[in-house]
Amino acid sequence: MQNRTSSVTVSVVLGPNTNFKRATFDLSYATSEINIIGCVPNSSIVTGTCTDQGSGNYLVSLTTSSASGQTGTVQVLTLSLRGLVVGTSNITFSNLAFTNAAGAALTVSTTQQLNL
Repeated sequence: MQNRTSSVTVSVVLGPNTNFKRATFDLSYATSEINIIGCVPNSSIVTGTCTDQGSGNYLVSLTTSSASGQTGTVQVLTLSLRGLVVGTSNITFSNLAFTNAAGAALTVSTTQQLNL
C-alpha cells in the first residue's frame, strides 16, 4: 500500500493578546496517527489522531493547549490542507478542543468535512 501523505496546518489565535500558535502535521493515510513536524512557539502544544473509518474516510481529531497556562478565547481557527494527493478520500476534522494548562476548555469548533 502506498504511503500517501498530506500536510495539515493548524493556526490558532488566542486573545486578547493575539499570540499566534501554529503547528504543522504530517497526515499519513497508511497509518492511524498524526506526527507533529513543527510547533511554534514551544509554549503551544498540539496533538492529534487520525482514524481510518474505511471506504476512504478518515476521522482527524486535534487538541491544543498552552503549557504556560495562558487563557483566553480562540478568536480565529484556520484549517488548511496543502500538497493534497489525488484521490476521492474524505477527511473529517472533529473534536477540536482548545484548553489551557489547567485543562479548562476554551472553545470547541464545529466539524469540518474536506473532500479530497
